[in-house]
Amino acid sequence: MNSEFSKEPGLWLGLTGGIACGKSTVAALLAKKGFAVLDADQMAHLCLQTPEAKRAVREIFGDDIFIDGEVDRPSLGRRVFKNTDLLHQLEAILHPCVRQKIFAERTRLMGIGATKIIYDVPLLFEKNLQGDFDATICVVCSEDIQLARLMSRNGLSRKEASLRIQAQMPLPEKVKLADFVIENSGDLTTLEKRVADLILQIKNVTNV
Repeated sequence: MNSEFSKEPGLWLGLTGGIACGKSTVAALLAKKGFAVLDADQMAHLCLQTPEAKRAVREIFGDDIFIDGEVDRPSLGRRVFKNTDLLHQLEAILHPCVRQKIFAERTRLMGIGATKIIYDVPLLFEKNLQGDFDATICVVCSEDIQLARLMSRNGLSRKEASLRIQAQMPLPEKVKLADFVIENSGDLTTLEKRVADLILQIKNVTNV
């Protein structure tokens, strides 16, 4: 590990997975078990509200991406997931801000005694961030379930949902890179048991 994140004490875990595979649910279950959780999407939302980000977004996407002075996130999402170049431009705007906010929040949490911190970050492996962490966790499910969940959750057509899934690294590749994997094609009770097993695995490996 060679980033500023890896220089701090305590357990620093990266949580990722396929879109609509249940990563946020796993994060919530880990939070109930005493892990502090930071969410990259929430930080990106905050960053998107800054004057600097709004100016940059307006220059790239135009005025029609705004409603009442705020970025229309659903409209923005539809645009970038149809255009890889636009997606990369948006990421270039947001990622430095997100990284800065995450580092500051992790420092704050450690200052109040947190020793086990999860960073919920969708593009962990796509952005080659695994070296930042003590270990990584990947949440996966079957392709059919992933597509159905995404269509239902976001009100997307099958084509729109497929485009969003294809914009990410394929799940089998993420599984190969992860230290721990949680399969989430079942119900909540099954997932709770798998999260409990994960915590034991983490404890056995890290002694934290």
